[in-house]
Amino acid sequence: VPMNIPEDEDVNYLQYLPQEVKECVLCLLAPRDIISLCLTCNSYYKEDWLWRLAFVQTFPSYSSLGIVSWQTTFVEAMKYETRWRTGKYEVKKLQGHKGGVSCLSISSGLMVSGSADCDILLWDLDSASCVGTLRGHTQGITCVILNEEKDIIISGDMNGCIIVWTLSTRQIRFTLDQHTSSILCINYQPKTNTLISGSGDYTARVYDLSSGTCRHVLEGHRGNILCIEANEKTVVTGSKDATAMTWSMETGQPLHKLSGHTDDIYCLAFFNGLIVTGSLDCRLKLWKEETGELLQTVQGHKGDVLAMQPTTGKLFSASVDRTIRMWKIQPDRTVKDSDAVSMVGHSAAVELLAIGGPRSSILVSASSDKTVRGWDAETCESLF
Repeated sequence: VPMNIPEDEDVNYLQYLPQEVKECVLCLLAPRDIISLCLTCNSYYKEDWLWRLAFVQTFPSYSSLGIVSWQTTFVEAMKYETRWRTGKYEVKKLQGHKGGVSCLSISSGLMVSGSADCDILLWDLDSASCVGTLRGHTQGITCVILNEEKDIIISGDMNGCIIVWTLSTRQIRFTLDQHTSSILCINYQPKTNTLISGSGDYTARVYDLSSGTCRHVLEGHRGNILCIEANEKTVVTGSKDATAMTWSMETGQPLHKLSGHTDDIYCLAFFNGLIVTGSLDCRLKLWKEETGELLQTVQGHKGDVLAMQPTTGKLFSASVDRTIRMWKIQPDRTVKDSDAVSMVGHSAAVELLAIGGPRSSILVSASSDKTVRGWDAETCESLF
């Protein structure tokens, strides 16, 4: 530190430190203290890196891609968080399809919906208006993925056809028609621009979307592929044959067969080095990702397990029994049945779960009772 710093109690001594040192010092503060510093000191108020520090600590699960002003982004995120918490939001109804809506995908302020009418509609969520219609499928849409950062929409249909669209132009980029039965699930890995599809033809396929070529055909199941999860190294498929299988993303070769369920595997999740499977046999099973070893069978639901949603230190599961259960993951990567919390509010099967809110602190559930409910992911209390 320079020796000519004035000895004055009103001097901001941090300004004389190198930027790297300042960041190391200030990152030790709690987010609310960083904000207090920004709001009470004009020079710090203008430091966007401080707002970045506060944002990353407050909303660790938020994507930071494309952020121009950290201050503006932080203020907007806090506004949305407050609205979620206080229930000060407006309900808007989106109408446009001529058939039942079968799938949705949301990215920032945009949403795409797929329907039995064979159309994909693009919606602006701020104005609740339809801003585009994509036509190209000849059978009902079964699944859809939207990724704004990659300028891509991916959709699959009952005829076994997958269409890859360019979001900005609304034009078809590729048509992938190698499957011989309905597309039942798709998974997109944006880092590698890879698509994995699962079908009623008992196979999954791995596509390189840079070229539209099929890299691998994953064959080994004896039933429909009902769910897929993937990371950069591994693909996991769950099937109507009551098994899950892991595959090498690089080679397409099978790694492990996860046997033990007695009915369809309906949902999957990667979680802290684990693979979690949920089945129509009412059970969850926890497996080691690296070895395929079964660690634990968890039975808490009294009906088919239809959906799962992992979050930090916890796993939520939803069931035909009309409940959601929260399971705490222990340091040994197992769960204690006695610690499970049952969340009751729906009057019919709970079919979908998603984490929302800037801090991933809102669990949203959708049910056959025609309602969507919100829950505090920390306390498991009902929010709406």
